[in-house]
Amino acid sequence: MKRFSKYFIIFSMIIMIIFQSYTLSFARSGGGGSGGGGGGGGGGSHSSSTNHSDRSTGKSNPLGNVMFIIFAGVIWQREKIVCKVKVARKSMEANKLIIYLRKIDNNYSKDILNDRVKETYFKMQEAWTNRDVEISKEYMSDSIYNLHSNKLEWMKVRNERNVLSNIKLLDFKPVSIEHYKDNSKDIVWFYIKGSMIDYIINEEKMKLLRGILKVAVLLSFGNL
Repeated sequence: MKRFSKYFIIFSMIIMIIFQSYTLSFARSGGGGSGGGGGGGGGGSHSSSTNHSDRSTGKSNPLGNVMFIIFAGVIWQREKIVCKVKVARKSMEANKLIIYLRKIDNNYSKDILNDRVKETYFKMQEAWTNRDVEISKEYMSDSIYNLHSNKLEWMKVRNERNVLSNIKLLDFKPVSIEHYKDNSKDIVWFYIKGSMIDYIINEEKMKLLRGILKVAVLLSFGNL
């Protein structure tokens, strides 16, 4: 197989799902991410009032507030568990196939795959925060390259920069493999968990536009 011509893509609109902390998931009200290589589209949290007024007394109902919080917490924990179970199952299946393919193709070596994921993850973040898509060009398909180029050029016009710092890759697992006779077209999908500080500033005015100066955890899927 040719050296992975398959591309590792951190989706242009990364879905920010905060699993580490229930409080943190509501703290990222806007998220810095403008939808690029590391950025994130933000938690997208919508804070709706939980105060229910008693029409006869005009007082809030604290029991209703408590019940809402408990209900929201239960739903969130359930989704967290379901996601982890699905990822674990898919990862087990993918690893079995990787072990098989490794016998006929050295590019499926665990070390090669792991190094490629790490290298790509950090290059994508570096390119995005520096508004220089050329840094990560070799890790992208043409369509993603063009998409990111257009977005970054538009950000330059608006004097915006998506600042990413304290970037960490916390975990990653293969979850799906597309294997072809022409194995230069093979694709390995990965579940990725990382964390970073992610916000957008106006460089001309030195003004914070979106995001918060705290570390947020992101979950995403990308491929090699």
